[in-house]
Amino acid sequence: MTLLIPLGLLGLVSIIALIVIYIIKPNYQHKEVTSTYVWKLSLKYRKRRLPTSKLRNIFLILCQVLALIAGALVMAQPIIRDETKVLDTEVVAVIDASASMRAENDNGVTRFERAVKEVIDLSERVIAGGGYMSVILSDGNDSFLAQKAGLAAKDNLILTLNSLIENRDRLACSYGANDFDKSIDLCADIVRSNPSASIYIYTDSNYAYVPEGMTVINVADEAEWNAGILNAYSKFEEGYYTFFVEVGCYGGVAQNVTLNVAINGADSVKEEGLLVQYSKEVFLADNSVTTVIFRNDKITEADYEQNAENVIIVPVGDQQTGLYNTTLVVAYDDALISIDSSDSLDGDNTFSIYGGRKPELKIQYATTKRMSHISTLVGNIRNAYSDSYELVFDIVDVPSKMPANTGYDFYIFERCSPESNLMPKDGVVWLLNPPAMPDGISSAGTTHYNRNMYLVQDNYHPILQNTDASQIFVTMLTRLQSYDSTVYQPLWSVDNNPVLLLNDGEHEKVIVALFDIEFSNFSMELSWPYFWVSVIETFLPPTVVGNAYEVGQDIQVKGRGDSLTVSRNSGSDEKVITSFPASIRLDTPDTYRFSQVDYFGKTIADQYIFVKMPSAESNISAEKVTLKPIYVEKEIEDKYQDLLVYFAAAMLALLFTEWFLQTQDSL
Repeated sequence: MTLLIPLGLLGLVSIIALIVIYIIKPNYQHKEVTSTYVWKLSLKYRKRRLPTSKLRNIFLILCQVLALIAGALVMAQPIIRDETKVLDTEVVAVIDASASMRAENDNGVTRFERAVKEVIDLSERVIAGGGYMSVILSDGNDSFLAQKAGLAAKDNLILTLNSLIENRDRLACSYGANDFDKSIDLCADIVRSNPSASIYIYTDSNYAYVPEGMTVINVADEAEWNAGILNAYSKFEEGYYTFFVEVGCYGGVAQNVTLNVAINGADSVKEEGLLVQYSKEVFLADNSVTTVIFRNDKITEADYEQNAENVIIVPVGDQQTGLYNTTLVVAYDDALISIDSSDSLDGDNTFSIYGGRKPELKIQYATTKRMSHISTLVGNIRNAYSDSYELVFDIVDVPSKMPANTGYDFYIFERCSPESNLMPKDGVVWLLNPPAMPDGISSAGTTHYNRNMYLVQDNYHPILQNTDASQIFVTMLTRLQSYDSTVYQPLWSVDNNPVLLLNDGEHEKVIVALFDIEFSNFSMELSWPYFWVSVIETFLPPTVVGNAYEVGQDIQVKGRGDSLTVSRNSGSDEKVITSFPASIRLDTPDTYRFSQVDYFGKTIADQYIFVKMPSAESNISAEKVTLKPIYVEKEIEDKYQDLLVYFAAAMLALLFTEWFLQTQDSL
């Protein structure tokens, strides 16, 4: 029986009201009083009759309760449905292709291979029984390998599944995380068209709750365990680099592993280009993360306490110990972290750290009068790009010394300007209140104002993204007689006179400010440092920010030229980027190199990053909570028997019986 309006059952509350009525109903007591002989005689005969009044009262209450129940069911509209289904057998198999499925058992067979083989067996059984098979690969970019494959498509399906595992070196299993929600969304399309379809999920995790219609098959082996490097980084502390390594252990066992740090191209206070090695045997508790810190043994105050839980501090002295050079490091090219263990998953046993030797950003400031606003500016730039650049800042006092016109990334000329044939061609040039104009610009003299003249923005360019021209004023400017509008774009103006021009050519970047900082509030506004950061971010940006990323993570890439090449350290895979800024994802753990030539034809120093497995994938024994359910109404034939008339008739019969009993006071 099915209720069309279940809320109708709220009518059952009336039974409580009936009981309350009986409780508060007055209870009349029968008392004998003095009377005639006939009255006493009638009482004598009355006592001899059967005590049926109590039985009648019980029947009355029962009829009233049953009538109320029948009335509530009438309001709920009960029916009996015929749920006879005429549907085909259909199965959807979802194969987990996340990095943890690369874990191997003692026979060297990965979880992914086991899952694929089980899906092959399932497909053969389902199709042989006249059913249909769909297969989804859940690797973060979830898609159907086959959809509603029947007998005619069986051979192609089996061939496709075998191709996933036929090459052990290039398994179709990813190195990243998956998203079962995407897979289940794909399954939903099939289930909605065939509600009897079954979903089988082949994975390596147990779930506390599995929705109806889904079956989770765990292909993990109880003997599998993993020790993995979850993260590693370096920090410059009191003149030397400290190395932090986070190691996790999973799989139901505690293990001792050896942690190694090999630092290449290391510089000490005495030597350069050394190979420095640290090593430490570490005990790892099960299902825990341990942080190992290699730091200067002379540091007494520490970010971590020596006895802090799951933290091991390894003091490093500036000395030679046994086979290892444990020299303290002031700079390095890269550090390779590795663990020696015979675990089941090797994709997280190594980790490379970069950033120990930052590329230089060279700035030359040539001026006839040193100004404090430039020193403040340099400090802001150094702080903003401390993780990306080693800032080299040279000041040239003109005319006692002539500025260089090559070898720098950024040239600042204040109140002085190079001759046209000596204009730098290998970097961004800023001309601030120049006495002589570059080619293409003719001066008409200097104009002073007796009031503040606020700037107007004429055109937009990315170097202005953090600058509000309306808050900046000048009281002096150089008027122009003419300028080559095909070369220079006016960005700011005052009283229809350009005060900031930009030559954003293919192979030259020249900014011309036609006012003196001393006759402006520009250097006192927040726009001043932001403007300079925007200039660097536009023309001289770091290629990537950071040195380590996870597989599948978005990496923001900026270029200093027309194109940039991304290549793997171990492999010939290359990707060329020609539009900036760009967002890329890398799908294999490895070191990647970014190579480019800037706008001025200079080869930029290669930048390296390390791409690792997602930390969560190292936990190969993780317990999950639940899977996303599929909400779908089952399709049934539209046949049912309405029971409303029967319950209504029963209610009327009960009410009539109750009335009849009420009238039988003589019982």
